[in-house]
Amino acid sequence: MAKKAVGIVLAVIFMMNIASCKQKNAVIIGVNYEGSGALASYGKAMLDGVRLAVEELGDGYRLVCADNRSFGADSAAAILYLKNVCHADVIIGPSTGTLAKAALAAQADTLMITPSATSDELKSTAHTKLVRLCFSDRVQGAAMGEYASRRGVSRAAIVRDLSSDYATGCTRSFKAAFDGEIVYEGAFLSGECDFSAMITELKAAAPQAVYLPAYYTEAGLFIRQCRQQGFEPLFLGGDAMDSPLLLQLAGEGGEIVYTDHFTAQEEAYAAFAERFARRYDTAPPAYAALAYDCVMLYASCVEKAGVAGAEREIFSASDYQGVTGTLTIGADGSAQKAPVFVSPGGNGCSS
Repeated sequence: MAKKAVGIVLAVIFMMNIASCKQKNAVIIGVNYEGSGALASYGKAMLDGVRLAVEELGDGYRLVCADNRSFGADSAAAILYLKNVCHADVIIGPSTGTLAKAALAAQADTLMITPSATSDELKSTAHTKLVRLCFSDRVQGAAMGEYASRRGVSRAAIVRDLSSDYATGCTRSFKAAFDGEIVYEGAFLSGECDFSAMITELKAAAPQAVYLPAYYTEAGLFIRQCRQQGFEPLFLGGDAMDSPLLLQLAGEGGEIVYTDHFTAQEEAYAAFAERFARRYDTAPPAYAALAYDCVMLYASCVEKAGVAGAEREIFSASDYQGVTGTLTIGADGSAQKAPVFVSPGGNGCSS
């Protein structure tokens, strides 16, 4: 009886979702997001940005969401649900490359726009129906290698997540672009939380900077444990460090700099940040602003060419003025932009 009751409740929720998805003449914006699990900070920010955009667009747009729980298999299931059940016209997300690859492998002929999936292995083309409003790991790793050289770093260490394609891509291009000596390389697996042995080895190598291409979860813990051992080099990272939780995990101490997609100094960003703060009572994370631009760029294409022509229009989008800056989609389906360097708690540096 209990199982039957649960089944009835789920069926009702399922039918309600279908009904909301099929509202007449609405453009359906689907969101494949990390609502729970290890990457939930990214997913929440992305969803908040999308929701604000859809609310501002008004009655002609509807939002439907699917939580992929930060798992690849669930990301694949989410995109099938959004397409086949909710009939989404476009799907925003997921936020990371691994989950985007899983979604692409499963997806059924639906345009996907990801705000932040930087994996070099993603093929962003009209054929794969993937657009991304971000640069690749190759681009941001090389940019950080050059940045470290400009900062006068001659001895650097690399500590990366061995299970992450993101870390592999960033590391490869960082090493190729860095002019100095790599004095130490260490690796860990996703989910590790005790880095004490590695930090002891790292201290002995005496690098001036540590490149840490890792998600904010492990990166924050690693930096905290370094500081607890009295080791405070310059910590360098990629856009995966961009989370309000990074500093909570890392604690107070020396300098952290990571590559990111824009800075809060963008002209259109201030007005967006005001609206976001009124809606959510907090400052917008970068992933929220990027996701907002995903929706608004798509909506501008719908306005020009209708839903049927929006997909063709977005692959030739040029000089769109978004809250994260001017956006042009290149031949590879990615936004043509250079990384900026951000110190959390401060402003962006140079591009």
